Amino acid sequence: MISYYELLGMIKEGKEPNKLRFHQVGTSKTYVREDDIDGSCWYVLENDCDCDDNFRTYLSDCLLECDMFDEKIEILDEKNINDKARFQYSEIPSWFEKKELIKAINKNFEKHQKAIYEIIDILNRKGE
Repeated sequence: MISYYELLGMIKEGKEPNKLRFHQVGTSKTYVREDDIDGSCWYVLENDCDCDDNFRTYLSDCLLECDMFDEKIEILDEKNINDKARFQYSEIPSWFEKKELIKAINKNFEKHQKAIYEIIDILNRKGE
């Protein structure tokens, strides 16, 4: 279990998990990561029907500032090198302006760079 504050640290380091379980008021709901073309991410309810007073569509909407340090978040999956979809090229619409196109290309490059680093880390661990 981790706090929202710790989750933000993981996101900052580029180690954001794909799926979380948020525990609150004696129950829990699953949130999944969604990414934007600019590299930002957020967590939304896996099942839209689960939205209520305690569990909002976005994970960040469920917390007050005073709750962000409480360990209420469970990581359900770790980043896995077998998750090939994470490293595929993003769709680049033909209507993109030059600035947006550069951002999309940079995002694609960063995805592949992360994959290479993960492979190197795995190989280094096997060599120990």
